[in-house]
Amino acid sequence: MLARLSALVLAIVVTPACVNQPTAAPEEPQPAASKALETADPEPVDVAATEPARSRDEGGEELPPPWWTPVAPISLEELSQADQAAVKDCVEQHRVTESDATADELYAGAVCLGAHRAYGSEIKVFTRLLQQYPDAPQYGDVLVALGQRYEQIDMRAKAVDAYRTLLAKYAKRDDAQPMGKRAVCLARSLGDAATVETLLADLHRRYGRQGFVVPPDVAFEQLCIGLPPMRR
Repeated sequence: MLARLSALVLAIVVTPACVNQPTAAPEEPQPAASKALETADPEPVDVAATEPARSRDEGGEELPPPWWTPVAPISLEELSQADQAAVKDCVEQHRVTESDATADELYAGAVCLGAHRAYGSEIKVFTRLLQQYPDAPQYGDVLVALGQRYEQIDMRAKAVDAYRTLLAKYAKRDDAQPMGKRAVCLARSLGDAATVETLLADLHRRYGRQGFVVPPDVAFEQLCIGLPPMRR
């Protein structure tokens, strides 16, 4: 009798239907992404923090802005076939070799030539415009363009001449005073003290009432910083 009871108890314990099966714990629900995070605007950028700080001297004083800054470099490599073809189109389209070419045609032609790196031809056409059309509305722009191109090919004396002419003829232009100051630095790098003195006197005469003051000699180290003396 005891043996039969023991067998019955054992059968009940091992019967699968009666065994408490382990159940997997339900997965924890993942928190939904915050809509505020998905749609929030990015943090505003502090523009002041991204702007370069103005130059200061060792004592912490703000230095005046330089009178001369480097011009963009240009490539003097030989023209590609594509550029040569484009240069030919510039000449034909704008009639720059024709004796009756207008100031507009010469100006557009010179700009076109410069864009395709025919710098010598560009300078010749610009120079012809200045000589042939002294009252052309593009005259001042041509002087600036020539001055910058002369700087790029390190013909500083010619650049000074272009800027001096701009200052003399178009003193009321917004860029006349900056170009005059630029000419001072270029003349100084050439060791041309007489031209430096003349330019400074001219700048003071034209813009003294607007606050222009001739700086002391020691200031030019900072005003013309980065412009090495011209090798002779």
